[in-house]
Amino acid sequence: MKTRLFFFFFRGFGFVTYSTLDEAEACFYDGPHHIDGNNVELKKATPKGEKTATSETSRKIFIGGLSFATTDDSLRSYFEQVS
Repeated sequence: MKTRLFFFFFRGFGFVTYSTLDEAEACFYDGPHHIDGNNVELKKATPKGEKTATSETSRKIFIGGLSFATTDDSLRSYFEQVS
């Protein structure tokens, strides 16, 4: 399993991109998700201007509600276990 993580901690959100659609779907539907004591919100990421995600963009998941104390390592560890 390969994942790419992009986080914007100063804004409290990030993105994770899985290598396959199946891994992304498993993560998305395996909720609720709690990271560092916070309930986080997962959404399928869609490019601006599009109303629905394509199979390519469906591999990318938006993560909202992150704590400012959350680190790259804790997120990577969490999302590698979920898929």
